[in-house]
Amino acid sequence: CTSSPMVASVTISGYEPIEKGIELFTPVTVTGLIPGSHRVTMKLDGYSDCSLNVEVVEGKITPVNCYLRAKPYREQ
Repeated sequence: CTSSPMVASVTISGYEPIEKGIELFTPVTVTGLIPGSHRVTMKLDGYSDCSLNVEVVEGKITPVNCYLRAKPYREQ
């Protein structure tokens, strides 16, 4: 997963890190996802969240890229 700007937090439905409490930040490569549909959400303070439905296929790399839009000052 990548985002612009970088260092957005990443959550993926159906994914639990091996070590509890580990947070994901862009850019990141995640392995071991079960094939199928997953919801990927990227968040960064001061920016609108980006959420995408992604179809993971066994043995294939699925790139996920988000452009995070800055929130207007009044929304922050």
